[in-house]
Amino acid sequence: MKTLIPFSDILIYLPSSTRFQWGRTEKDLLNERRLIQQCLIENSLMPLYRRTEEFLDRDGYKQLLECFAALRLKLADEYEIDVVDRSMEQNRFEIAHTLFQRDPSNPIRHLMHNATETWFFYSLEMNLDPTMISDEADRWIEREHIKRVLGIVECPNEHNNRLLEELIDNSHLGGELRIYFRAPLFNLIRENTDFNVVHILGPEVFIAVVNSKERTGYDITLPMDLTIPFIRKDLYFDQAMHYSYIDDLHSKDIEHWNDNTSFIPLVKYSGD
Repeated sequence: MKTLIPFSDILIYLPSSTRFQWGRTEKDLLNERRLIQQCLIENSLMPLYRRTEEFLDRDGYKQLLECFAALRLKLADEYEIDVVDRSMEQNRFEIAHTLFQRDPSNPIRHLMHNATETWFFYSLEMNLDPTMISDEADRWIEREHIKRVLGIVECPNEHNNRLLEELIDNSHLGGELRIYFRAPLFNLIRENTDFNVVHILGPEVFIAVVNSKERTGYDITLPMDLTIPFIRKDLYFDQAMHYSYIDDLHSKDIEHWNDNTSFIPLVKYSGD
C-alpha cells in the first residue's frame, strides 16, 4: 500500500484564511453547559473543537465541503487520487480544525478571547451534615471542620466565627461547601500544563453551602488567603449543574460578590 500524505504536507495546500457562515454565536456556546464542563474537566478545548462542524449553518457546511473539494483537486495534481482520498480521510478532523482556526469569525475563537467573566465554583469536597446542626457540640465540630477546610486555623476575629455560625445556622438541609468566584472562562484552561495548587485571595471571598437536590443554599463572605491542592474535577462552570445557585440569586444584587477577590490558579507549589 502506498504511503499516505503526511498532514504537515497537506497543510501547505490549505488556504491561509477562511470565512464560514456560522449558525451559533459565542453566547450560544456558553449555553452548551455540559460541553463547557467537559472542557474544564479535560483541561482542553477539544470537546468544543470536536463538535465545531455542528456550529455551522447550512451554507457554512456547504463551504466546508467546497474547501475539501478544492483541496482534493490541488493534491491530485501532485499525488495519485487513491492516496489523496485515503490521506484526506485519515486527516479529516485535522484539516477541518485548521480551516476553522483560520476563520477570524469562528465563534469558538471569539468565546476564547472575548467571553466576559463567568461564575465558577470550586468544590472543597466537604458536605455539611444536617443532622449535626441541631446539637451545640456537633455544631462546634462542624464549624472547626469548615475552618480547617478553609485554612482558617487561627480565627481570633469573633466576627469570622459568627459568620461561620451564620452559615451553619442557615444550612438546615446541609449541602456542599463551595468557593464561588468569577473569571474569564478559558483563563482556567491551560492545555497540557495543568497547575498543582489554586490560590484564592481577597478581603471578601464568597463561601456557600449548596444543596442542589433540595435547591437550597446560603452564603457568607470571609477574608481569605487560601492555597489548596487543585483537583481539576472539583472546578465547575456553575451553569453546568442541574441546580445553579447563581441563577437562583439573579433577582438579587450579586454584582458586588468577589469584586475585590483574586482567583490565582497558576501559583507554583514549592513543597515548603
